[in-house]
Amino acid sequence: MKNSSAYSLSFSLSNKGNREGTEVVQVCIRRMDDAEGPIKTLKAFKRIALKAGEKQQVP
Repeated sequence: MKNSSAYSLSFSLSNKGNREGTEVVQVCIRRMDDAEGPIKTLKAFKRIALKAGEKQQVP
């Protein structure tokens, strides 16, 4: 990845089970130019509820 102040991420999340459920999606980053900083930093999270067999695009 090039150095930039903004990135976008999108993926599809599916519940292949036969019961509804929730998932907490987490986005962690690591600054490659900061050798003394933390290995990972949580930058965003979102709880997503899916019905049985449902698939959802996460922007």
